[in-house]
Amino acid sequence: MKRLSLRFLSFLISALMLGLLAACGGGGAGGGITPPPGGTRIQGLVQGYSDLAPIAGVVVQVYDAYGNVLAQGTTAANGIYDIAVPVTASRVTVTSASLAGLYYSNFYYLGEVYAANIAGCSAPLPTINPLETTYIPTLAFETRIGPPPPPPTGCR
Repeated sequence: MKRLSLRFLSFLISALMLGLLAACGGGGAGGGITPPPGGTRIQGLVQGYSDLAPIAGVVVQVYDAYGNVLAQGTTAANGIYDIAVPVTASRVTVTSASLAGLYYSNFYYLGEVYAANIAGCSAPLPTINPLETTYIPTLAFETRIGPPPPPPTGCR
């Protein structure tokens, strides 16, 4: 029950932070970026799963359906990233090296667990709409202080 409450609280905080980000017109890493022709932007939050603390300096990568890296960005001090992407973007992950050994490489996203250190194990993006910012659900990581997260369930 406590874990469920933490997840709900995490969701609420993430929604509030993304709402505030949208209200102020951007911010985070890459604010004021220009999307590619026919492209758009994605924004999201990377934070600790248990402590809900934002994680700065994490490299977020965006892929197409064939596994090609289309774009990447780095989270700002508030854990938010803002990346210009083409509408063919369909998957997201982070580089495990950017977690600086402080977090496990598995991350939670929409009820599934993904592994940043397994090639091709990336999370699906919501539908990307041209010329409209798409807000991505939170990517959450467990700190290495506690037990490791469960094995990946979302890798397909």
